[in-house]
Amino acid sequence: MSFDEAAYTARIHGDNEAGRCFICRIVAGQHPPEDIVVLRDEVCVAFLALPYRLHGYTLIAPLEHRRDVVADFTPGQYLGLQSRIHRLGRAISAVVPTERLYVFSFGSHQGVDHVHWHLAPLPPGVPFDQQQFAAVDGTPQVDVSHEQKTDLARRIAESYTTTGPRSRRGEPSDTGTARPRPAQNQVVEIGASRVSRMRRWLRPRDTSGHDGPREQGGGRPCSRMRSPRS
Repeated sequence: MSFDEAAYTARIHGDNEAGRCFICRIVAGQHPPEDIVVLRDEVCVAFLALPYRLHGYTLIAPLEHRRDVVADFTPGQYLGLQSRIHRLGRAISAVVPTERLYVFSFGSHQGVDHVHWHLAPLPPGVPFDQQQFAAVDGTPQVDVSHEQKTDLARRIAESYTTTGPRSRRGEPSDTGTARPRPAQNQVVEIGASRVSRMRRWLRPRDTSGHDGPREQGGGRPCSRMRSPRS
């Protein structure tokens, strides 16, 4: 499938000069059929890339037109988007054979200035000199039908839904919740050898004859550092 790079460049420059944004058209539901939406929520929209150089190549963008990839977002807004990018990347990799998932943000104030991220799944077996930038820029489009791309978008969306958020212990997921940590006064059972080591650490010896921790500038043991009760 051929792709007219010159025509594409002229179109995005013309859209930019006229104040048009193809991502905003997708958000508004005014996009042509070749723009295939994968998923949408209250924060972002994801759609298959054009040109379509890798099978499963997807773009994701905030619903609001933001121009700067970091400065136009609060930390919370940015992390919310990144959690969705992480989740979408897992969904794509679960549906499309992927040796390496490329995640990056391109764009230009002279062209497509609506902030967006690329998720490009590199298939297994691609020679090294055809990977990385060569895979997303220099290769021809993947020759698949509109129906095949529509079916792929559906399967990625289903995988995104069933995958769900994932977080490490104590880290927030994209739902804004975190796994509970032990309360400060919670009793935690630990081994006897560890208790012994903790006691030695908490009770350093000094030349005054007192073998417990001392408050700064005073002669009494520090009430905030006591050995664990057995």
